[in-house]
Amino acid sequence: MAVFASWAPGAPPSAATRLSTSQATPWGRLADHPFRVMRARRRGRTMTVGAAAAAAVVAEGAVVALPWRVRILGAAIDRAVGPYARMSDAKLRMLRAHPGPRWVGELLNGRPAPTVSIAELAVPGPAGQVPALWYRPHGWRTTDRRPVVVDLPGGGFVFGDRTMTTWLGSRLAARLGAVVVAPSYRQAPEHPVPAAGEDCYAVTAWAAEHAADLGADAGRLAVVGESAGATLAAVVTLMARARGAPRIRAQALLQGAFDLRPDAPAMTARQGWPFGRSADVPDQVAAYLGGHGHPEDPLVSPLLAPDHAGLPPAFVLTADHDYVQEDGRRYARALHAAGVPVEHAHYADSPHGIFSFPGWCAASGPALDRPTAFLERALAPRPAPPDRPRATAQGRGSRRDQGFSSRRAPRPAAHRRQTPVTRSA
Repeated sequence: MAVFASWAPGAPPSAATRLSTSQATPWGRLADHPFRVMRARRRGRTMTVGAAAAAAVVAEGAVVALPWRVRILGAAIDRAVGPYARMSDAKLRMLRAHPGPRWVGELLNGRPAPTVSIAELAVPGPAGQVPALWYRPHGWRTTDRRPVVVDLPGGGFVFGDRTMTTWLGSRLAARLGAVVVAPSYRQAPEHPVPAAGEDCYAVTAWAAEHAADLGADAGRLAVVGESAGATLAAVVTLMARARGAPRIRAQALLQGAFDLRPDAPAMTARQGWPFGRSADVPDQVAAYLGGHGHPEDPLVSPLLAPDHAGLPPAFVLTADHDYVQEDGRRYARALHAAGVPVEHAHYADSPHGIFSFPGWCAASGPALDRPTAFLERALAPRPAPPDRPRATAQGRGSRRDQGFSSRRAPRPAAHRRQTPVTRSA
């Protein structure tokens, strides 16, 4: 399934082992598959959701075919959605509205984790309220100081909303014991650059500022994004560094595009893959840029930032059957070259949008283990600093802190005041 490597600052990027879940996980072991979930429900049983599958090592350079269920679903979605360039405004509005019964959405995008509660939020943004979902793990209380994760959905900057990331967001909350906020940012073509990035930054800053109200710790903040959400997560870290706040401790960039110039690899790929029509990318990016955006702006193409030093430690995910895979590799190398700790996982038998279709992609469950483990380490509570002696006016500790008693020591006999003695005659 995966190529995985952890790159420490100062060390050269290392090669990683390529693994495949499709070779180790038969259809019957996919605990998250919607057909198995529904069948178990009819029989009155419950199932463990999010179970990780085993992975088999794949030789470097070997091509691993996509599972047939992924190819079938990809072909069906491709036919139903059609090319973006020929899409009518009415169809675009319909696709954004997610019409149909709830079970259809769960069939495609997965069910939320059963132990997580979900509530609606309205976050103040630069152009009005930004709707968001608030995921709270089991046992959550307002007095908690849990990690807080801002989960940014994908959709090519023109589709997608907070409901598309329910499977991922709820499982991050359950596995990390974290509070997760997933916004629906403004989309192109109605709202071109910089609307989406400003909305995502506003939600991230709000989550840090109101962490106490969310039952979270502002010092344990991370941003996570998939596809276009990964691009925006990288943009948010650049904006936070430039503006001095909020302090983001980690970023997880899942199959994002980080270079949107016309001649970039993600813009010139023409191979057909499911869950992301590469031929649509130039049209979607043109809508995202509008009439004033520029692809060389670092807040459009984070790879082109003049300096990546000081950005949060990063987890970067790529996949073989994904037209943006080269962007992920290049951005991981750029972060590493700037001294940013990077972990990179590459999935050999997976398409674009691994976490958007968890019931169909065998890699979804095992793939979640990598960013979850990364975020657990990055967001772990830091030990409190040791107690220091109380400072005095001279900048030193008090006499008591230095081992002296508060009682005054007796003066030596030679220095005692002698009282005259009167003798009678």
